[in-house]
Amino acid sequence: MTTRQMNKARRWSFRVFVGLVVMTVLSGCAPAVSTGASIDPGRLQRRALECLKAAIRYPHNAVVRVEAVEALESSGRPESLPWIRTALLDNHAAVRFAGCVAVGKLRDRVAETAVSDCFDDEDASVRVAALFARHRLGHTERTGEMAGYLL
Repeated sequence: MTTRQMNKARRWSFRVFVGLVVMTVLSGCAPAVSTGASIDPGRLQRRALECLKAAIRYPHNAVVRVEAVEALESSGRPESLPWIRTALLDNHAAVRFAGCVAVGKLRDRVAETAVSDCFDDEDASVRVAALFARHRLGHTERTGEMAGYLL
């Protein structure tokens, strides 16, 4: 199986996982008989955020944690930042990479020290993501190093 096929299979399995979580969440919210009452969007968003927080701690599959980091980053909610920061300490390089990218995109200054620690990461992609994050946080002194990684 090629890497591309494996990535496609992982994305598919994550989508199935998220679909099951959403169906579980919604089934707990839906009344047995339709009364015309609507689902509170705020409550649904809070429950979805709780599901993503659980996914970022999911120990059995790094792809689930990566997707959770990306979903939390795209939510743009300030309460998701501490959870994104935990990704910088994950034992899997892909999760640390996603964490650095998310911190850079969100310009999370609180995570500057943790991002700087990623400069010494054993994985080159994490080091590049740390350069990206630091650049987005306004520290351009090491931006030129990205060219070396590209070449």
